[in-house]
Amino acid sequence: MLDDCLNNWPGAPDEIVLPRGKIHIWAVSLDSGEECLAQCRGLLSESEISRAQRFHFDADQRRFIIARGTLRQLLGRYLKCAADTIVFQTNEYGKPRLGGNDGLPLHFNISHSGEMAVMAFSCERELGIDIEWIREEINCLDLSERFFSKTEAVVLKSLPEKELSKCFFETWTRKEAFIKALGKGLSIPLDQFDVSVGVEVPPALLEVRVDEVHSKEWFISKVILNNSFSGAVVAEGGPVEIQQFRI
Repeated sequence: MLDDCLNNWPGAPDEIVLPRGKIHIWAVSLDSGEECLAQCRGLLSESEISRAQRFHFDADQRRFIIARGTLRQLLGRYLKCAADTIVFQTNEYGKPRLGGNDGLPLHFNISHSGEMAVMAFSCERELGIDIEWIREEINCLDLSERFFSKTEAVVLKSLPEKELSKCFFETWTRKEAFIKALGKGLSIPLDQFDVSVGVEVPPALLEVRVDEVHSKEWFISKVILNNSFSGAVVAEGGPVEIQQFRI
């Protein structure tokens, strides 16, 4: 079941309408029963079933099947087509996109961590979304010095210890959401751009040191689930209205 902190996210409307100029974000529980699992499995393609079977642990198989099946159901509602007829393609860096739907521009991205998934949709903007379950045992300073920019690492090192884990994962999700929006994966090193650091600091893309990518061309916002997760969504273009739903 979704955490009680998501009760302020409205449930699914009877009809999903995604106007231009808006982004929809869905929060999805992956902790579902056998009936839901079987329903989602029935929607997957042979290649998706094969991918699910490569997971070593049953829990990871279940999470993948429910996440992918739910994604298909939502795409089917947006596109007004059967969920099991949707065709996926990936770009050269592995970012999924719709295939075989010419004339139906719909961008989407998905992230999951633990028993929670989030899915973002837009009619006209490339986007990326990321959530992370906050784990206190992570060596945040070591990871930030290895992967973040020098500016970000210095700011994190200056924070009180009690704020460190939360701030680290807030920073991590902002950076992951941005490279997912760009669609080039880890071919763009995380230290080649700066985001704002801090739980109370508004999310922002401060500087980008990547050819042909400019910080002002991207919008970034928090995705607030509950105190156990950090999250961010990044979209192409200026500020955009975000609507949130839960399943």
